Amino acid sequence: SHIALPLKTLVILLLLLSLLQILRSQLLLPWIRQRYFLGILLLELESILSLSRT
Repeated sequence: SHIALPLKTLVILLLLLSLLQILRSQLLLPWIRQRYFLGILLLELESILSLSRT
């Protein structure tokens, strides 16, 4: 079986897991902190995608 996953697939999986965690604990987190974390997450994804694009 093929175990090794492409880097992009792993990143996307991690992002989806993080988003699920955010949605699950949405009521526990303050709104501003949530927006802040999502912003960081999007910035990280953007830099990773631009790095893998070259």
